[in-house]
Amino acid sequence: MYKHRQERLSIKYLPYVKEQVPPTLIVDVRSVRQELSVCPSAAEGIDVNDLLRNIIIDGVYKEDYENTTQVLLFEKVTYDTAVEVLEEIIDVGLFK
Repeated sequence: MYKHRQERLSIKYLPYVKEQVPPTLIVDVRSVRQELSVCPSAAEGIDVNDLLRNIIIDGVYKEDYENTTQVLLFEKVTYDTAVEVLEEIIDVGLFK
């Protein structure tokens, strides 16, 4: 039970992220990254929320997350919890 509570701490603070992120930060970062060929997700007309939904549905990063990313984290965050955070990011509307 404690382990699950610890994993949820990141999600608990997500609503505050929208309040703390300067309104232009995402727009500014995206405009800089549009110039880079390695950042197709920053291209004009790309809906980041749709990309995140597809990542969740297709599970394309699950194996990579479990074998690489999760090992590098200071706190254990399961893939399912990471997916929940992505869903919350979509719901909060940071990329609208």
